[in-house]
Amino acid sequence: MKLFRIDIHTHIIPENLPDLRKRYGYGGFISLDHHKVGCAKMMLDDKFFREIQCNCWDHKVRMKECDKHGVDVQVLSTIPVMFNYWANPKDTLDLSKYLNDHIADIVKKHPKRFIGLGTVPLQSPELAI
Repeated sequence: MKLFRIDIHTHIIPENLPDLRKRYGYGGFISLDHHKVGCAKMMLDDKFFREIQCNCWDHKVRMKECDKHGVDVQVLSTIPVMFNYWANPKDTLDLSKYLNDHIADIVKKHPKRFIGLGTVPLQSPELAI
């Protein structure tokens, strides 16, 4: 009998983010610099934050990796640095919706492979109600 395996702690980010500095009128947000195929630098304004591989944004790559490792389902959530609890609550609500919609879209396309967890602006949770 094969065990059903769920990976309950996985983070995902959209492959392309809007220009959040331009969108909200101030800096401090993460952007992605796709500097080579299958790899991107997460940038905090103009400073290097960390490098990520395509499995951080490409759900098809994730499914292949899950198949390889015998994982049936992944629970997707936003990369914590994207929570931006320091930012204006209305901006964080807008960004939360963007990130949640990205996760919801993946789950909608592959409901037997992914479960999604959403995020809310915890510095002002009444906005999310």
